Amino acid sequence: MESLIKRLDDSEPPLLSVFLDTPSGGKEWQQHRKCLGDKLDSLERNPDLVSRFGKSVLGELFARARSVAEPTSAWAGDYGSAGILVSRSDDRFLTHHLPVSEFEYVGSEFVLKQMAPALSSQYDGLVLHFALKNPEFFRVSGRKVKQLSQSELPASIFEMSEAEVVDEGRRAHSRESSAGNGPAIVPHGVAGNDSVIERNMPGFVRDVVRVVRDLNGSRELPLVVIAKEKIASSFEEAYQNDTGALFIDTTAKSPLEETEILEICENWQKEQYNLRVKEVLDTLREADSDSSRYSDNLHDLFEGSSRGRVELCAVSLEADIWCRHDEASGKLESVPGDQRMADPEAFEVTNRIFKSVISTGGDCIAVPNDALPSDKPAVGLLKW
Repeated sequence: MESLIKRLDDSEPPLLSVFLDTPSGGKEWQQHRKCLGDKLDSLERNPDLVSRFGKSVLGELFARARSVAEPTSAWAGDYGSAGILVSRSDDRFLTHHLPVSEFEYVGSEFVLKQMAPALSSQYDGLVLHFALKNPEFFRVSGRKVKQLSQSELPASIFEMSEAEVVDEGRRAHSRESSAGNGPAIVPHGVAGNDSVIERNMPGFVRDVVRVVRDLNGSRELPLVVIAKEKIASSFEEAYQNDTGALFIDTTAKSPLEETEILEICENWQKEQYNLRVKEVLDTLREADSDSSRYSDNLHDLFEGSSRGRVELCAVSLEADIWCRHDEASGKLESVPGDQRMADPEAFEVTNRIFKSVISTGGDCIAVPNDALPSDKPAVGLLKW
């Protein structure tokens, strides 16, 4: 999330953020796309935006926005809300499952806090479909799945040579073939497949683990392994000393579709995000509210986050507090919500805190009001 925020902050304005309710999800995709189109048409004609950015610039921005929402595939799935972020450069997102009411904004920065749960739940890492025949490697980033080269992976546990079966210098037991007295590997399709699997498994797993470790980034990126239970157990035992996060799914069936890969990855990433949210909230609830490090003062958290002083923070998803910052006095001055797109200096305070904390190395989550450990729209722990 930190690298994404830093990249988006460098985007050239105007920047578009739109969130909408999408009841029935993909079943009503035509209606949702039309609803988004109507919102985009209205924003493009907004006189404040036309005056601020000009028709030509807005036309370029909204043309890109419509291209993001045009493909039918963008609306597939089961979801109750959707959001879109678009810049004039190459930043474009359409994301579902947002815990937020309808909202739209065009200005000098993205409203990102509403996207936090969805973006944080997008998997960015490797996937190994570890089958006995033709194991596959994938690189998954968000909704994009790219199959990696399989040339280094062993083709099949049934086609390993005797030399490949040798594990740690010990020759594996080989079965006598009917063709002669020498050891031979039992080919796939004849009696004895279970014994072949058992005998070849250590070498097969060893070769796959070697490829995983040789793959660029495999030590830093998380790895999802999709395999039957016995294979998964063998792989986990061999891979356990590596540093990247490891998740194993033994429920998927072969052949594996791209949609299944995405679902498995997203479910695991959501679990990780929910655990992180719980950990942050528990820490804030247990913190000493009388401590000098604890704060639920919006101005203090705004100032602290801009200076990299906020270590841990939670902000309200529903908060809609628009301000401008007076550099001379250091004060936050309120801006009426209906003026937020007309005023080039206006920003939503909790959204700015959210972005600043993360981009300066802190940890910040966005949650509903009733989940916050305070009745204020933001609460955090300062580093000093």
